[in-house]
Amino acid sequence: MSGPPIKENREGIAGFFDSRKFEWGLVCVLFVAALSLNIWNNHFQFGYHVDEPKKVRFIQQDKQDFHHPLLMLQVVRVANHFLGWKDNQDLVELGRTSSAVFGALIVVLSYCIFRKGIGKWYAAIGALAVATCPILVVHAHYFKEDIIYTCFVLWALLAFIRFFYVPGVLNTVFLGTATGLAVSSQYKGFLLVLFYLFIPLVVRPQAVRRYYGWLLGMIPVMLGIFLVVNYPLFSNFEIFKSAVIFDKSHVLNGHDVKVYGPQMLFLFHLLYSIGPWMGWGLTVLSLFAIGVTVRQWKTVSVQDKILVVYALLFYFVFEWTPLKSFPDYTRYVTSIIPVLIYFSVRGMLLLINAARSRRLIFAVSVLVVFVLIMPVYASIQLVYHLDKDTREQAKTWMVQSPHKVMCEQYIFTYHIVQSLSDKDVTQWQNAGFEFLVASSFLYDRYFFGSQLKGQDTKIYQAQERYKALFDYPYTEIRPAYRSYAFSNPTVRIIDIRSVKK
Repeated sequence: MSGPPIKENREGIAGFFDSRKFEWGLVCVLFVAALSLNIWNNHFQFGYHVDEPKKVRFIQQDKQDFHHPLLMLQVVRVANHFLGWKDNQDLVELGRTSSAVFGALIVVLSYCIFRKGIGKWYAAIGALAVATCPILVVHAHYFKEDIIYTCFVLWALLAFIRFFYVPGVLNTVFLGTATGLAVSSQYKGFLLVLFYLFIPLVVRPQAVRRYYGWLLGMIPVMLGIFLVVNYPLFSNFEIFKSAVIFDKSHVLNGHDVKVYGPQMLFLFHLLYSIGPWMGWGLTVLSLFAIGVTVRQWKTVSVQDKILVVYALLFYFVFEWTPLKSFPDYTRYVTSIIPVLIYFSVRGMLLLINAARSRRLIFAVSVLVVFVLIMPVYASIQLVYHLDKDTREQAKTWMVQSPHKVMCEQYIFTYHIVQSLSDKDVTQWQNAGFEFLVASSFLYDRYFFGSQLKGQDTKIYQAQERYKALFDYPYTEIRPAYRSYAFSNPTVRIIDIRSVKK
């Protein structure tokens, strides 16, 4: 005898998918997926990223030059206290793994910021886009400060949104701690304080005096965190002071090639950093949504206003300074990428909501899927080729070659000159060299810089010397996918024994 028919508990299923347990389970999946992608292939050879050897040396010798605050070093030192590793490769991979973890935390923090503005399902899509964004994924493979800084800037943004709505003791401490950790990651974290001070001019809080009063209380918390993390500055104060002075000059005066905002119409990072490496589809959607937000300023949410001001303020600061260090100038915009992706998802929603027919909705949906997939493909390709660097082939050739060879920086960390343009071809020939090995990470910067006005005469001289070098026969080793950041330069092995082409 059969019992009564079994009814599907649709409310129960819907309730499960709407539950906090499912939501944070989803966030954990995103974290693990991002961490897996960030750790994959982070064992590429020590020395290919020119800044990593110095970081490893600081870990080994318990020293620092304070050109960056110490949070990243301190995190790795604590981890290595338990591991006791001494080998260069082991330590650099430990540092890269710490970047991978902070890169995965960026995904979680992005979700926390996104969910209030676009709901949890679209927030998950946005977080997935953050997890697979080439700029963030590749930099999460480097023992460098950019990812840990981005992580704590996002925490500070999340804390600030809470603080803006409800200034008070807990939110002030929360904000001060997050800001202090951001400042302890990179000195430009102090820009957050200017951002906090500026916001009431365009987004008015409920009580301005109360806002600034509690914001003043945030300062000692921030400074306290900074001093706790960077306590070695007390015993090395002169080194700390000279480093801060140098970095200030570096920001204001730029690197060897100086790219001023006005001469590029403030579009440098949009054209060369964000568009190509966040994805042009996501970039266009982001600009579209930001434009709509500004146009509808009076009716949009406070959070969207805060995020727009943050994105625009930090973008134009990065554009204003002539400091756009080649080859990896994209690292300067990592901290605004998650916010731009938030507006990309907003742009998707605007397009879908504007669609009037099923066909149009389907077409927009297909476009959105394509826009989301392209950065995923780029990230997978870039990470896959990290341990297949072009310099591996150059190294094999150099080891087997019986000739006298000179290579420049961004090839190896040993037996190099800063740049082959330090001398002209005749001087290299007179010194007995038969082959010169050049990196696109150097010669491309000088070719780019030579197209700009107002550069040091050395830039134009370097470009001319490279042109003269490339008049000789050369073998070119090109990346299987693309050059990016500090990985996979195009390598040219130049035969200066023979006559010019």
